[in-house]
Amino acid sequence: MMRRRAFTIIELAVSSVVVALIMGSIVSVMTLTTRVVAPGTPAENDLAPAMARMTEEIAEARTFRSLEADGITFTLADRNADGSADVVAYDWPGAGSPLYVTRAARNRSAVTPVLDGARFIATTTTTSEAAPDNLERRATSALASNSSSNGTVSANSSVRLSQYVLPTLPAGAISWSLERIEFSMANVGLGGTLDAYLYLADAQGKPTGSELDRENVSSGLLSITLGWKSVDLSKPDLAPTQGVNVVLVAAGSTASFNISFANEGSPSMALLVSSDSGATWAVSPVVSLTFRVYGTALVRASGGTTTRDFVETVNIELTPEGADQPIIMTAVPAMGGVVE
Repeated sequence: MMRRRAFTIIELAVSSVVVALIMGSIVSVMTLTTRVVAPGTPAENDLAPAMARMTEEIAEARTFRSLEADGITFTLADRNADGSADVVAYDWPGAGSPLYVTRAARNRSAVTPVLDGARFIATTTTTSEAAPDNLERRATSALASNSSSNGTVSANSSVRLSQYVLPTLPAGAISWSLERIEFSMANVGLGGTLDAYLYLADAQGKPTGSELDRENVSSGLLSITLGWKSVDLSKPDLAPTQGVNVVLVAAGSTASFNISFANEGSPSMALLVSSDSGATWAVSPVVSLTFRVYGTALVRASGGTTTRDFVETVNIELTPEGADQPIIMTAVPAMGGVVE
């Protein structure tokens, strides 16, 4: 039978040392772990929910309405389904008071115990960007005119006259609207009417398409001497390069009307004459009737540049009552953070 060998004194000593080292390590780890997970001070624990809620809300802020040392107001996305952004306001009245919050559709309420201090410190940045263009409807004015006179030309039962007009518009105009046109004219016939028709002009400055508007001028309203007569023809929202023609037709076998003209025609205003009831038109580019066109222009004006402030970070400092140092947390707006 074999005899079991016993441990020597040296082996027992070495084993004891190893066990002691292992136990010491375990105790050290337990002590370190206890320190890491140890709860905060009572004051820190009291402020933790409010700090967490504030940093969460500020991180989701869409805009900031007020950035003061003792308070902050901002908006959040609509949470109560009322169709508008939710407004949240934190404010601290001063030493010996808690921090208050006012939320949408709720009364102001305290969110912390009494504090010795509360500060909100925001860092902002400013950016410049192009502002949207503005559309401006200019006041009614004379968009085109020819006030000179070198004689008269007759509109009668066998001759029709037409005035081509392409107004000179302000820079940036995107459309123009005709409101009325005035001619210097006189009645020299016996009765009848002068019918005025409005047409779009083609590339040669001649009437094209269907009539856009018409106005009848009774001979009884005109003197036998030349004078200005307003003809109420209108057409809104014409393209800047779109000219118009006003066709004058004497209605009645004895009707005859004299209209003043001047030898001052141009590519943007010219007299046209037809002797076949408007089937064909002869353009007189160096002659124009005496007229005044009134209307408005829609002008696109540059909005220039605008500056906007953005909140980059908000430091929240809350000092518990009786404490020497504040508790500080930093919130970073992630949704834009525009300062209104």
